[in-house]
Formats: sequence, structure tokens, C-alpha cells
Amino acid sequence: MIYRKHDRIASFAFAAVVNGRRCFWLASCWLAVFWWLVRLGCLIANQRIVLAGFCLFWMGLLGANAVAQTGERENYLRQDVEKILVRDIDIDPCSQCHKSEFQVWKKTPHATGFNELHKKDAAQRIVKKMGFSLVKRESLCLKCHYTPNQKAGKLIAVAGVSCESCHGEAKEWEPLHSDFGIRGSAAFGEKKAQESAEHRRLRLDATKKAGMLRPGGIYDVVANCFECHTVPHEKLVNVGGHSTGTTNFHLPEKIGKIRHNFLQSFLFADGKENAKIPPPRKRLLFITGRALDLEFSLRGAAEATIAGEYFENMTNRIGDAVYELQAIIDRQSIPEIAAMIRTYKAVNVSLNNKAALLKAADAIQASAKQLLKKHDGKTFASIDSLMNGLPDKVSRQQKARLEIAHSSSSRNTSVSSVGGQKEKGNPYPLKRKLRPETIFATIGPQGCNCHESQVDWLKENFHNTSLAPFNALDEKVLRIATNYGVSIDNLTRGSTICMDCHSTVITGKEFREVRIAVSCESCHGPGKDYKKPHQDKDRGYEISAELGMKQLEDAEVRAANCAECHYITDQRLLASGHPSGEGFDFVDGNRRVRHWEGPELSASALKSAFAKVRNSRGKIPSVNPVNLYSPGKAQEITRIRKARARKLNAIRRKISPWPSHASTIKLSEFPEIAPDASVEEILLILKQRLEEIYEKSNRRK
Repeated sequence: MIYRKHDRIASFAFAAVVNGRRCFWLASCWLAVFWWLVRLGCLIANQRIVLAGFCLFWMGLLGANAVAQTGERENYLRQDVEKILVRDIDIDPCSQCHKSEFQVWKKTPHATGFNELHKKDAAQRIVKKMGFSLVKRESLCLKCHYTPNQKAGKLIAVAGVSCESCHGEAKEWEPLHSDFGIRGSAAFGEKKAQESAEHRRLRLDATKKAGMLRPGGIYDVVANCFECHTVPHEKLVNVGGHSTGTTNFHLPEKIGKIRHNFLQSFLFADGKENAKIPPPRKRLLFITGRALDLEFSLRGAAEATIAGEYFENMTNRIGDAVYELQAIIDRQSIPEIAAMIRTYKAVNVSLNNKAALLKAADAIQASAKQLLKKHDGKTFASIDSLMNGLPDKVSRQQKARLEIAHSSSSRNTSVSSVGGQKEKGNPYPLKRKLRPETIFATIGPQGCNCHESQVDWLKENFHNTSLAPFNALDEKVLRIATNYGVSIDNLTRGSTICMDCHSTVITGKEFREVRIAVSCESCHGPGKDYKKPHQDKDRGYEISAELGMKQLEDAEVRAANCAECHYITDQRLLASGHPSGEGFDFVDGNRRVRHWEGPELSASALKSAFAKVRNSRGKIPSVNPVNLYSPGKAQEITRIRKARARKLNAIRRKISPWPSHASTIKLSEFPEIAPDASVEEILLILKQRLEEIYEKSNRRK
């Protein structure tokens, strides 16, 4: 019996080492030797053998721990820590020469994150879920959020995202990059000016081979950005609740905020002028960023093994990237981008399809490099409006075809574009927007990634299906649109009146097809300006109210907001057959959309507020119905329907634009298992636990 007890203790120790430290073979060997020495010592009553066994045991634990740390460090590092120069950011060797660059860097989030990131609530939640003890020591956070190095044998963050994070570990290339082949005491500028063309070529080649990512190499530098702005870590997303990276990564905008190009100024002036990005290079950055977003999202999807938040978000990123690439070639034919889209269409974005997805990503990488090799960006001026977030420049003919009216002036007739036939139109005034204009900008649902439970709620709410009838070309939708004067082939374009209430139009993309249904910003107001201030616990809401955030705690503000879409007084829309909202129950509507904590407004307060808003809007007017829609035009509608379906399936696919979060359910406390519990008793406890999980999961759905 005594040996069985010792066997049980040893097995627990063995399991702890193996499972906790992931070093199966080393632990197995050491513990096997240890245990047999102990048993042999007990059998022959030799204390020295027993002592030797215990010594080997602790040596095994230390060895296993060392191997485990080495294995874990491989997961925690993106770069070779042995080649990183910086050990203390205050004496960073790069800052000794690049003083102006260093001053710019110190003000960027890359630098300030060192002192701020680990304090944020979101970071602390992720750390807790992932089981990290310290953010800046031996954790996955070191991989992208910090510059790591070793101190006293421990892996530790020594800076935020620093010079070597973006330009490569500097130990091998630092002595080479400023060696111009000129000896003597001449100044830096003089030495560089005297460098021969051949020496410069050899120097650049040598620094590249030594690991330097030079700003001139667009693909290498940008790909380095996406290594962190895409997060290909399934557990970190599904369990930790981390995002899959930066969505809609607008490269020229991001680089513009951190740009620190003082070289020319240093050579010919005082070294204090930060050069701007020339337009041709900005265009190449924009296109390359979209291509790399697709490439790295495919690489991320290749790591997906289970259906969940990680895979869903990666497919969303893929869809967004393809959508953006399609918008580029809609403006200018670029063969390399067309090749990328063909590559995407040919691959099946599915779980456990790693080889095919990585092959597609490699093909897109090759196309991106070919594009950068063949083009300098000077001939890509047609994408400037897209890149700068401005509405497309359209001709009068295009405006007529899209049927966009920029005023609400009355028209006695309009042209219905179905079948291309002119016919008598709707006699009531034509409007471009139903809701009041705003000076604030929208950012899209990915911007609301802190409100996890609210986002999960909206995914299941009827507001999130407001675009479905338009994408399906529902006959009721077609009838109203035709009667109003909106062409069917441009039904979901953001500049049409329909999308004012049935979608969220992203600022700067008004003339493009909409992908997002009614979302947070539809009710709470465009969030680009108030997103950051509203997180201030002291004056956040007060400040945000001045930056476009609607104070929905006020019954009248809430009533006015809902009435914009649920109480229709527009004559042309009513004549087209659109429901008026006369029977809209505001109190019941509030009950159905409740997704916040805290007290709710009383039914009497809600009724009073909505009645006041209705009175201010006036009664629903009487109109003469218009009927311009004829089922006899089914052939033309069928053609448009099929073309639209092909576009949706081939380019956008049916994916959600919403950020996903790890869904959680609250379970009862796990019961303690007695040491002498039988196998049957343990299995019964596990069975009851699984039944509880199953029941609560279904209830949540």
C-alpha cells in the first residue's frame, strides 16, 4: 500500500510538470530515474540512494522549467532577442544620432503604450483570461506591444514599440547603415554626399541581409506592420477576448501619424523638418495596405481550427479587404489587384484549410510585390478620392443614372430607371436624406469593440437585419424604391434615401455600396469624434454630447431619434407605399431594444415624450399613391437580381461586419471531488456539469 501511495504522489508531480510546463520528454526521463531510485532506496534501506533520487527530482524540475521557458519564449517573441540592442529606452543607441526622430516617436502610441497599455481595463481582462501574471514579463503581450530584452536572465519589456520593432533587430545592421566608406572626421552630411553609387548599393544590400527593414522597401516595412496589426492567435481571441487586429487599417493615415523622416532635412537644413509623404508613395502605401490586409487575414484564417470569434472575425477582415480592393479597380484597372481578387475567389475560406489558404496568401504576396516593382504610383491619381475618404467625383450623367438629388426641391416628374424606360414619376418632392444632416463622422461597428454584451445583443436584434430585404431584392422593397425613383441596381448605395434609415453609412463611403445594417451609431450618433472622450469617467458624457453623442437617457431625445425612421411624414415616401409608422408603439419598442444596465424610463414618460415629438413633426399627410412598378418588368429585374447575387457571393460573401467577442455564460461553482471518490461518481459530476453548460448555452442562443 505504501508504494501505491508514493506512486500516486509521483504521478501527480509528473502530471503537474508535464501539463504545466509542456516539456513531456525531459520531465518523463528525469521523473522516471527519480522514482526508480527512490523505490530502490526504500527496498534496500539506502538513504544515499533516496537522497540522490530527490536531487535528481529537483534538477529535473529546474531543467524542465528552463526548457519550458525556452519553449514559451518562442511564443512570446517576434524577433531574435539576442540581436536587439536597446536595453533601456532612456539610453537607446538609435536616439544618440536620430534625435528628431526620437522626439516624434516619444509622442506616438507606440511609445506611450509602455506606461499606459497594461493599465487599461481591456488589457487587464485579457491578461486575466489568458492566465498571464505580468504583462511586461514572460507574456504573449511582449510579442507586439513591447520591445523585449533580457535582464538577469528574465525576458522583460524595455520599451514600447520602438525603432527595432519596426526596422528590425539592430545588433548586426547598426554598424553598417551609417558606414559611407569615407574615412576621416568629416560631418555626416559630407560623408553621405561623397559616398559612391556602388558603395551605397553594397551598403543597402548588406543592411538588408543583416535584418534592417529600410523605409524604401515598402512591402517589407508594411508587412512588418501587419505582423502585429493582424493577430493570428486563435486562443488569444476566442479565450482572451483580444481582437483579431486593427480593422480597416488605413496605412497612409497611420504612417502619417508616426512618420519621422528627417534625413533630407538633416543633410541640407537643421534636421528639424519632418518630410511629408509624396502623393505617389501615399497611393502605393494605400494599395499595399489593402493587399496586405487580405494576405495576412488569409494567413490568420489558415490558423482557424474551430468555429468561433476568431474565425468569424478573420473572415470579416477578408471580406472587408476584398471589398476595398474591388473599390480600387472600380476606379482604375490594375492587373495585379485583379489577380488578387481572382486568387480570393478561387480559394475556400473554411476551417482547417491551412495549406490552401497559405498558398492563396503567398500568391497575393507575389502580386503585391509585382505591383510595387512595376508601378511608382504616379499614374494612380484616380484612387485619391477613395484614399482620402472623399465622395467619388461623378459626372452629371452618372448622377442622373444614380438618381441622387442634392436638394429637396419639388419635382413634378422623375425618371424611373427600371428597364431604362422614361415614364411619369412621383409628383412629390425628392429628397436625398430622411434624417437630419450631421457634421460628425461615422466609424462603423468595429469601433464599438468595448461593448461586448451590447454587440452580441445587436447581432440577434431585428435592427441588424434591416439590410436583408435590400440584399435579397425583396419585391416590397423593389416596389417602394421604383415608385420613389431609386434605381434597383443602386439600391444599397449609401447616397440613396433608403440607406439613411436601413443602414449605417460610413463617412467618406457614401457613394459606395453599404454593408452595415442599423448599428450603434444609428441611435447613439456618429462616433468618430466622441469615441475616446466618452470613456472619461468624470466628464466623458458631458464632452461627448458636444461631439455628436446623443443623450438617450433623455426621453425626448430618444423619442426624436426613433421617430426619424419610425414615424414617416415624407410625402414622396408615403406615396411610394412605404409604411407610415402610425401604429408604432414606442414603449414596446424600447422594451424590445433594452440592452443596458441601470434604471429604465417609465412607460408614462416614454408615451409623453413620443406624443410631444409626433406633435412637433405634425400629422402624417394624406397622399395619392403612386404605382410605377410593374411585374411585367420581371425579366429586367431578374437580370439585375442575378448580377447582384453574383457580386455579393463572389466579392463580399455573407459575413458580419460586427466585431465578435468570446461569449460567456455563468456557471455554478464546481463541486469538490472527494479524494476517495469512485470513477462513477466523478463521471456523474462531469455529466451534470456538461448538462448545465448545454442548457445555459442554448438558453443564451
